[in-house]
Amino acid sequence: MIERNCHGEEFAMSLYKYVTHQNLLRILDGTIRFTQPGAFNDPFEMLPEFYVPAELDMESISLEFSVTAPRTHPVIGELPDDFEPGQRSDFTARNIREELDKKIGVLCLSRNDASLAMWAHYADGYAGALIEFDETHEFLTGHYDVDYRQDRPVRDIREFIARQSQVRIPTADLCVKSTQWEYEREVRVIRSLADCTNSGTREGSYAVHVRKPLKSAACSI
Repeated sequence: MIERNCHGEEFAMSLYKYVTHQNLLRILDGTIRFTQPGAFNDPFEMLPEFYVPAELDMESISLEFSVTAPRTHPVIGELPDDFEPGQRSDFTARNIREELDKKIGVLCLSRNDASLAMWAHYADGYAGALIEFDETHEFLTGHYDVDYRQDRPVRDIREFIARQSQVRIPTADLCVKSTQWEYEREVRVIRSLADCTNSGTREGSYAVHVRKPLKSAACSI
């Protein structure tokens, strides 16, 4: 995002990450974690509901996603919030995210540099650090803002399948969260785990994948 000051001059916006002291040292060493969606603290991360007609055989369908393509307008397969609840499939949504957990990692950043709640949640109870990133740096190519909604979105899986024959589906289209998280003003950078390095450590059931080099992308601490 590029903004203009009072003189009409363009300048790049900054992005921020609240981190613990331990994670700060890792970042200063030049690596940063890209986390699988299922490992986040929001149970509905990248998890819209899907309308799946009964006659559709999901076992024979494989969806491919683009990690850098921008969000589509209108979003693929968007259905109204009051779409019949009995026709929504949470099971299908969780199967799709389970497959994404094997393929992608997500870097979570923020446009909010003054949140006491985020200092408490992500920076070791105010004992960590806030890192500033240059939004225009190539390391962050393809980043996008989280779309906040009052209601969990519902998508028509048939539209995803039809789109599949033309081009990969943007992961950005799945990046919708409850307005309860809106104060975080989140930004996502998504990469293929194939382009990351398995650090050899685990957190819970998830392997820790990192990317580097990073040092030139961080503006200040």
